[in-house]
Amino acid sequence: MLAYGMGAVASLSNLRSIGLRGPLIPDPDDASWLVVLSTLLATFAHLTDLKINDLDVVSLPHFAALVGTCSELQTLIIRMCCLSLDSSSHPYIPQHFPPPGLRSVRPVEHREGQNDSFFHWLSTAAKPLPIVSIVLQTFGKEYIDSVTNLLRDAGPFLECLAINTEYITSWEEGQYQPPLPDLNLYPRLQSFTCSWNSRLRRKSAAVQEADICRAIGQISSHCMKTIEIIIDTDHANHVNQLNLRKIDRYLQRPNFASLESLTLVSLHFYSEIVEDWAWKTFPICFQRGILKLRDPIWWAWLWMSP
Repeated sequence: MLAYGMGAVASLSNLRSIGLRGPLIPDPDDASWLVVLSTLLATFAHLTDLKINDLDVVSLPHFAALVGTCSELQTLIIRMCCLSLDSSSHPYIPQHFPPPGLRSVRPVEHREGQNDSFFHWLSTAAKPLPIVSIVLQTFGKEYIDSVTNLLRDAGPFLECLAINTEYITSWEEGQYQPPLPDLNLYPRLQSFTCSWNSRLRRKSAAVQEADICRAIGQISSHCMKTIEIIIDTDHANHVNQLNLRKIDRYLQRPNFASLESLTLVSLHFYSEIVEDWAWKTFPICFQRGILKLRDPIWWAWLWMSP
């Protein structure tokens, strides 16, 4: 809902989920509404889910005040927000508003560095992090360490991890694919999503292929239920460049006995070429009945939904 309409729900003290959208703030001095909104959010003692869309927040302290007042917050989704105005070399970390004990975090970006300050702020949270679900897309070069630390510190509790480089951002010079962490760190992992993008400038298709095979080979969790690989390429024939046969062998290990699905999502093509490649690449998974191909429209809906 629009920020200025929040007053209408001030009396609903038992609200557990709120979505904020706009307004955009072209004037960096006009942030008074953020103070009012932060005060208002603090009155919702039971608020656990917050989704923020299309907000240009003038500084990290303003954003921290907005989110940090939600003491019971568990799920935070940030989409199309600009939180990058603080310098990464001399960041101002708001001491009065430490990150809440989030269990699920999903920052979705479409331009360089929109949520970089958020990564830096979240990395200052008390350890170990209680996060069970992380969905990451692209981020600025200077925040690789913060993202890496976030993934490492979430280890003991993490159940769902999705790391993707979206095709829209793959051509932008400043974008970096989130690093694939050592999945052996996550003993409770149940779901893992990653992507292979033939057009990503800063990491070749071959390197991405090796990273995906290595990451899935590192999984030691006995709780795995779903693995999803998103394939982003200009032409269906390009999928034949992708050699993931090692994964078919990895998934026959005892710790993958409970695996329910290996899903392949071809972003632009759902064709016989992709089907033939999938059957040849994952013959054992196909025989087990766990190999699935998903329509790209469904993928887009699932990725952007709360």
